[in-house]
Amino acid sequence: MSTSVFGNTSVGIALQPIVDLQCCNQHAHYEALLRISGSTRFGSSHVELIGAAEREGWIDEVDLIVLCDAVSLLRAERTATIAVNVSPCTLELAASRVLRFLSTALDVTERLILEITETAPISDLCEVKSFFLAAKERGCLLALDDFGSDVGYISRELVSVLKPNYLKLDRSVIEHTHGKNIVLPLALDLAHHIDAKIVAEFIDSAEKVEFVRSCGIRYAQGAFFGMPRPSSDVFPARVFENDEQLA
Repeated sequence: MSTSVFGNTSVGIALQPIVDLQCCNQHAHYEALLRISGSTRFGSSHVELIGAAEREGWIDEVDLIVLCDAVSLLRAERTATIAVNVSPCTLELAASRVLRFLSTALDVTERLILEITETAPISDLCEVKSFFLAAKERGCLLALDDFGSDVGYISRELVSVLKPNYLKLDRSVIEHTHGKNIVLPLALDLAHHIDAKIVAEFIDSAEKVEFVRSCGIRYAQGAFFGMPRPSSDVFPARVFENDEQLA
């Protein structure tokens, strides 16, 4: 856990596994998710905090805290790969700042996935594409979140232009009649053409696991495989050793 710029609230990350369905559900990588301890003027929920940060224009501070924590963890745990959420608002507010930080983390960027979220629309596609290219030059992998959601910010055109390494399916794609709608075949075809890996999110039952596997989707995430856990619980020995080195 690290102390944030938001008063005395303690901010850190929890890790949720993304599993490889072709390799006996082994952990392929983890998603780093913001968690807070204590209460802020927005409440005690990380969801409320993130929403307020995007509305008020300081989501870049939140994203950079999570990014810094993830890079520290990658340095402590040398076999892990971690995905970090980056809001489109952060790219508008602080793309150059994020890239400068990534330039200081070249020792771990090959195990870092930057996941562009769908919590806000992308207003400048050229700028986001430039960011993607610059991040890839620094060794990062890229992901787009929540493809197929009702909000619709992550469109087919956006995916085709940005060509992410990972395309994450919104929960509705699988839950709506077990994905038997036009979005799922579209996602599969699109991922094939841009050579992206698909991740099915919010998988919470054996039935959904089997359906996702039957569609040829290799990666999955959700309560069935594990809820988000504090990074110190996921990698207790390595994190402790790193803390000792930094003391």
